[in-house]
Amino acid sequence: ALSDSLRELLGRPRIEEAKKYEPVQPVYRNAHEAIPMPMDSDKWLHGFKTMYRMIWDRDFIEEPEAVNLVQYFNKSDMKKGALVMGKPGNGKTTIMQTLSRLLTYTDQPRFAVYYVPVIVNNFSKHGAIAIDECIRRPACIDDMGAEVSAMHYGLKLNMSQELIEKRYVNNVLTHYTTNLMPEELREYVGERAYDRLKKQCEL
Repeated sequence: ALSDSLRELLGRPRIEEAKKYEPVQPVYRNAHEAIPMPMDSDKWLHGFKTMYRMIWDRDFIEEPEAVNLVQYFNKSDMKKGALVMGKPGNGKTTIMQTLSRLLTYTDQPRFAVYYVPVIVNNFSKHGAIAIDECIRRPACIDDMGAEVSAMHYGLKLNMSQELIEKRYVNNVLTHYTTNLMPEELREYVGERAYDRLKKQCEL
């Protein structure tokens, strides 16, 4: 049987769609309310599919690679992030946002989802503080390579490269999504950042 916490989750009304979730820790009355991980793989997938339908008002398409990604997060102690590559429109962002919300009901920390073009826009307005907000907590850096060069008072950055480097130095769990293929991503962020990305993630 599913735990009481997940039963409560699955019975809740549809959750509003959101492009970015703020980084928060799970909130429980006591530690016993959090669902311990890992779960049975079938129950975990069922919980994900239900949450996906609640958020996006459509069914999750169970392509093998997508299911493998979902099951990658069914862990008790995640050491490395996920690097999610694929063509535009294949569901990378919606999967990661759903996982972020679902993990709130487990004993594992939830991660924020930061959209790189939004970070670039914030950097152009506010400078380095826009980057600082995105490098200290578990997070998914969404849509690397979709941004234009970041510019703030003459300072020009490759934002994807900058985020990889800073999150590596901070040694914080990071997931990434991109429409680029491995060699394209290597060329885009540079050899040094790509090497650090490989150390952070399962490719």
